Amino acid sequence: MGAAERVVATRADLAKARDDAQVALRGWYFPHVDRERVGNFAEGIQSATTWEVHHEAHRAFVSGLFLWRGLVREDFESGFAKTLMYESTIWSFVEICLFASRFLSAILESGNVVVDAAIHGLAGRRLVASRPSVSLWGDRFTEEEDFRQQVAMPLGELRVAHLLLPRSSGGENGRVSPAHGGMKR
Repeated sequence: MGAAERVVATRADLAKARDDAQVALRGWYFPHVDRERVGNFAEGIQSATTWEVHHEAHRAFVSGLFLWRGLVREDFESGFAKTLMYESTIWSFVEICLFASRFLSAILESGNVVVDAAIHGLAGRRLVASRPSVSLWGDRFTEEEDFRQQVAMPLGELRVAHLLLPRSSGGENGRVSPAHGGMKR
């Protein structure tokens, strides 16, 4: 990242932007900040969590780039190996987008942004519901190995999407970053 332009003045400002942008749609924070495994690195801040079925890590860079990576939770939950809880996957993408909106809105005044979210290791997973009250028609299996959604948009559009969602209501990865050029800081 050596030549990347600094968007956030200090690591403390970066940590505040990250912490203020966290979302809690399902009763826990995304991204999770493990207070025992949080720290600085040359160009930003980072945290890693390894606890029961939760395995995730993130890095926030002073350039505005935010990288998050998590392992597929179902692989660590008893009785769910080689499955994919489809509602949980949808929620994960919503959390990534909502966090991206809040984080980038906190560190940028205007410009273009990129939200890039992907899930890998899908092929052959059986789609399951997270609870019996949700039904699926027969056994359905994922055929694609990967799913990726990359969206570039003006920060204003991302802010509007952020305002439409509630602040809190109770092997994925995501990347959010300022787009190159035309950004007022």
